[in-house]
Amino acid sequence: MAAGHPSWCVSHDNGIHRSRFWATSQPGHHPVDVRAFLWQQDLPDGPLVGIGLDIRMSEEQCECLLDLGQARVLRYALTRLLDHAKQG
Repeated sequence: MAAGHPSWCVSHDNGIHRSRFWATSQPGHHPVDVRAFLWQQDLPDGPLVGIGLDIRMSEEQCECLLDLGQARVLRYALTRLLDHAKQG
């Protein structure tokens, strides 16, 4: 990961930069908040860097870790799904 502290980071511990939680629900819908973070794991072959998501629904929270390849696939898939949803 690049050295320094990203401007979007509000929490930093153990080399993990976390964003704030973003509210994703419209008023009146079930509340779902999402936050993203960067993580790094040092391996013998070199560091493994990835993206993580924390998804919070009421009292429950789920953490998902993705390597950069998986994060790129997810971004591509979500872009396609959002484009399809716009077309109605």
